[in-house]
Amino acid sequence: MPENMWMVRAGRAGRLFDDFIEKNHVSIGLGEAIGKIRSNVTRADVVELYRGVYPSWSDGKVVNAAGQLYRFHAEIKKGDTVATYDPSIRRYVLGKVTGDAEWIEDGGQGCAFPRAVTWTLHVPRDALSVTTTNTLGAIQTLFLLNEDAAAELRQLAVPLAAPDDAEPAPASKAPAKDATSIDDIREESIEKAGELIEDHITKLDPYELQDLVAGILRAMGYKTRVSGPGADRGVDIFASPDGLGLQEPRILSHVG
Repeated sequence: MPENMWMVRAGRAGRLFDDFIEKNHVSIGLGEAIGKIRSNVTRADVVELYRGVYPSWSDGKVVNAAGQLYRFHAEIKKGDTVATYDPSIRRYVLGKVTGDAEWIEDGGQGCAFPRAVTWTLHVPRDALSVTTTNTLGAIQTLFLLNEDAAAELRQLAVPLAAPDDAEPAPASKAPAKDATSIDDIREESIEKAGELIEDHITKLDPYELQDLVAGILRAMGYKTRVSGPGADRGVDIFASPDGLGLQEPRILSHVG
């Protein structure tokens, strides 16, 4: 049976990405207060642990957090592939899981349960189809990728240390779903929306980008003048509070 491919987010805005790569591991920040759990723990056991530690949490939030910690601890296997995202340069990095989940006392946020990983491949986000980028934006810290998304990542992946194409590998099976709380949906939807906005901005031509910047300045209360195609003496956008340049601040911008 081919190995699964898991997505493990590196925290909000990828704040743990460098830690993942430098320490050759992945981790999830869902178990600090739970503490060490036995190797043969069941999902129901983890749910009860969460209920005891967080009695004020809603059922959905308890089930979601417990389900993800259980999957990270018990369902990810050595040899499985994991992917994580670096938003600073818009790429996914892929690696092989080489160890079981460990418990680290005072491991810090996101580091209580690390799993060893050997990172080998990466994929630019802009190379992926819209369908796959939407899949990778699913509202979970940890989830199992479907066959199509996993196959596309494997097909487009290249070695971290060289530009040569990597050989495609078999795809994973379809993901199971965990319950998600309203708070989790709101937070992850905001992050996903930011990623999709970035996707659109990177595809704008210079004139579309010029219009976007001018629109943002107008929304901030400035009056703007936008240069048309042709010679503009290096100034694409002129903005000021009065539109005539008599009031400060005056903004002269070159876009592209």
